[in-house]
Amino acid sequence: MLDKPLEQIEIADLQELITDKVQEGKTIDYKQAMYRLDSPNPEDKDKQREELLKDVSSFANTIGGHLIIGMAEDKGIPTAIPGVTVLLDDPDKEKNRLSQLIEQWLEPRISCGMHAIEVQPKQYVLVIRVPQSLVSPHRVVYQKQFGQFWARNSTGAYRMDTSELRRAFTLSESIYEQIKQFRRERTRLIMDGETPVPIEAASSLILHLIPLDSFATRLTFDVQVLERVSRHFGPPAGTTGWGQRINMDGIVTFRGGGSSAVALQHGYTQAFRNGIVEATVSSIAVRSKNALVGCLDIDLIEQSLVNSLPKYLHGYGELGIKPPIWCFLTLTRTKGVGIKVEGFYGERIPIERDILYLPEVVIDDLTTDAVGVLKPLIDMIWNAAGFQRSPHFDAKGKWIG
Repeated sequence: MLDKPLEQIEIADLQELITDKVQEGKTIDYKQAMYRLDSPNPEDKDKQREELLKDVSSFANTIGGHLIIGMAEDKGIPTAIPGVTVLLDDPDKEKNRLSQLIEQWLEPRISCGMHAIEVQPKQYVLVIRVPQSLVSPHRVVYQKQFGQFWARNSTGAYRMDTSELRRAFTLSESIYEQIKQFRRERTRLIMDGETPVPIEAASSLILHLIPLDSFATRLTFDVQVLERVSRHFGPPAGTTGWGQRINMDGIVTFRGGGSSAVALQHGYTQAFRNGIVEATVSSIAVRSKNALVGCLDIDLIEQSLVNSLPKYLHGYGELGIKPPIWCFLTLTRTKGVGIKVEGFYGERIPIERDILYLPEVVIDDLTTDAVGVLKPLIDMIWNAAGFQRSPHFDAKGKWIG
């Protein structure tokens, strides 16, 4: 159950926990009753909210896990599925409220997934999936009062001591710096032409997906395993007419003509043995001697990202790679190019930087709306060219092309 996409968990999976007598502990916690977030007693209300924040942060500060509300247990062993009443017919409203509490009163902020399973009319089990955090440790700051740092072991949540906090801060900073350094080093190598297949030395789009486990646990896959799922890791600039081959780092797929060893390709996707994915699209801008400002092929950029990211996340699911996953977008050799918009006759604003290092986005669930993840990053590309946002998304954030 715990390895399934969150939205696919159903009653049968909950029953399996009972049948297998899955003990609560480091990665799972059962709660028969919902937190009394609206208790008429102010002290009880505050205590219950702090209890929720403690439980969620303890998972994030350790290795992640699941908080299952609506499951009865005896000495940590699940025994029944009574469910809880979750705002009658509107469990989504309760999920939104819990999410707002978690995001507001934990520092740094935590995002987690929630799924309500109806076990009988108007009775639900609420599963909260908390990923291991990339920026731990987190502490409770409820009502702006600095609280404690919590972690988990086999017996449940406990308060972190000074030595544990020191190790947590050091490890978090170390992993974060390693990830940033990897991104910048790979960008430099691509710009220097040191790529797994030859691509044109021109403006390029680079997508990096970096699972936390790639650095935290030294994840590694055999190339035969990568070959079996390579159909999910095709080059981002096209879905047909591409080839692949094994290389020193893992598996590379590429789009273009001729031999991958000598002919220039239009892009590639490198699936590294440690689970990192690097996808590039070359020649994303057109420059002319007669034009002061070049033209960024924004349609190619958006289509490549929107088409490829869901497939890459699906591939991660088949590999068994778990979130959190960091998503980075980088554009190279962009100085002096702008975006041409049909029907817009104003001045085309050139991008001021040669390399656009867009901020990272953390993916907490492989079944997440990939387009929703990409939208703020795509909007920032448009921002760099003087526009408020991409016009290719509707009011609900759906990509309409």
